[in-house]
Amino acid sequence: MKTWEQKTGADNRTQWWTRYTWAEELRLSKDPARQLLGWSHLNILSVGALTTDALQRVPPEGSLF
Repeated sequence: MKTWEQKTGADNRTQWWTRYTWAEELRLSKDPARQLLGWSHLNILSVGALTTDALQRVPPEGSLF
């Protein structure tokens, strides 16, 4: 049972990372509609259980770095 939980956790983290990188690619697009979609997905990902402290510190849209 423990092995299954570890595999499930690893699979979940992999899927989260795939979605995160896709959202970042959208956010960095030159197309404003794609940027908005990227920000929307990052907002959704930021409240998930797999979110790390690093992502929670991503500045909100329109803020200065």
